[in-house]
Amino acid sequence: ALGALVEALGDADAGVRVAALDSVRSTAVVVDRDLKLANRILQRLEDPDANVRRSAVGALGMLPKDDADIVYSLLHKIEYGSEETRRAAIQALPNLVTPGSESAIKVAMLGLRDSEASVREASIQECKGGSVAPMGHARAVSALLQHVQHAYPATRQAALAALPHICPAKQDPHMSAVPAIVVCLSDTDWAVRREAAKCAGMLGDRLEERMMQALNGLLEDEEAHVAEAAKKALQQLV
Repeated sequence: ALGALVEALGDADAGVRVAALDSVRSTAVVVDRDLKLANRILQRLEDPDANVRRSAVGALGMLPKDDADIVYSLLHKIEYGSEETRRAAIQALPNLVTPGSESAIKVAMLGLRDSEASVREASIQECKGGSVAPMGHARAVSALLQHVQHAYPATRQAALAALPHICPAKQDPHMSAVPAIVVCLSDTDWAVRREAAKCAGMLGDRLEERMMQALNGLLEDEEAHVAEAAKKALQQLV
């Protein structure tokens, strides 16, 4: 039966491709390691039809998790696929890797470094949903803090947006996010400053003098969105 479904994945009709993928998903049994099936489903992440890509993400849940070859193919699509393919590949993360694994963190960070906002947002959502790592996972927190200092402003912003979903409010002093947030509060990019202010409100410490001074300084920021975020953060920290 799976052989027939594999052939149907290449049908010229998008409706047939969707039906085939949904049939694979509805078997409700994780199939044995079948790289031919895996590759055919992964190919559908490149499909021009959004419904097919969505069904492919679901069908990937029928494959064994943390398979090195499958993860390699997923990473390849994130690095070299179209924007739509990269976004779909990120969304497939919870179906293919275990939260907290090196592969999950690598995929998420790759998404945060993407040039397209929709792909970065998909990665943020996976962090938010818990499919990247559980709250307080030291390796994931460390990776995010590295990306908070990335050269690309949009990546810094995305990493700050993801940080509260993995970094706990009460942090181990050895992996505190406060110093990195304080630096970003004076970033040259206003969107980064705004995101840092939001992050400060969720993860900051009112006893951290540098953070409170930086937030108070942002109340006079030339960008109204930044000033508003700083005001809200200070209210949260009172």
